[in-house]
Amino acid sequence: MIKMSEAISPKIDCVFKSIFGVRENSDILADFLDSVVDFQPGELKQIYFLDPELSKENAADKGSVLDVRVLTAEKTIIDIEIQLAYQKAMPERSLYYWAKMFSGQIESGKKYRELQRTICINILDFNLFGTKNYHTSFGLRERKEGFLLTDKLQIDFLELKKAKKAASQGKTGKLLDWLRFIDSRSDNKEVLQMLAEKSEPMQKAVGVLLHLSEDEKERRRALQREMFLHDQAELRDEGREEGQKELIRKMNLSGISIPQIAKISGRSEEEIQKILK
Repeated sequence: MIKMSEAISPKIDCVFKSIFGVRENSDILADFLDSVVDFQPGELKQIYFLDPELSKENAADKGSVLDVRVLTAEKTIIDIEIQLAYQKAMPERSLYYWAKMFSGQIESGKKYRELQRTICINILDFNLFGTKNYHTSFGLRERKEGFLLTDKLQIDFLELKKAKKAASQGKTGKLLDWLRFIDSRSDNKEVLQMLAEKSEPMQKAVGVLLHLSEDEKERRRALQREMFLHDQAELRDEGREEGQKELIRKMNLSGISIPQIAKISGRSEEEIQKILK
């Protein structure tokens, strides 16, 4: 029996990859992708995994690349990444990854028209945009008339917290079901049972998650990865905090008054005085 503290979630990147990023589960991935992107008919009947191997021993390595990257039957390149910790520069980060993937197709003697459609899908465990929509999709369009420059670029953001709120308000849909699954945990049997009844791919995904949660080695690996990601987020927060304190000290040394520093930093004058001590 799995304890609540040991329940695993598909939004832990190594678990996500074990469910969506292996050849034997290509039907699961195809169903999820179909809910996010408009594809040509039959394009998802064949999916080629570009990085199918997952190093289970190094799941907690800082350098582990645990996104899912595939090629469709129409040669569309797709990269799916899960980001749990808040990233202010997430749009720029995703655009950079897209550019690396797109430009990486060019080889000596290759023509620009041979460049294939490239899509980045970002699953976020935080709110990034001001919109209420949990799915936002970006491309290249003319600013005044809105016509498409090219369909080669597409960047999608899926915000789990907004999806959860939408579900609580009674909204439904295939993509919403998948996001609820990704945001679930293996001990939430009631939700998983409800989702499993939606479709065969979803039923299979729920089964894979429960199987992983019952395997002690897999569960330990997932929990280690979750702890690592949590620790990394805390370190980043601590780094930002120390950086703010250092900036406050520099403002004080430059002659800015404590009330002014408090107004600029959003902290109380008492906090500023403690930092300066």
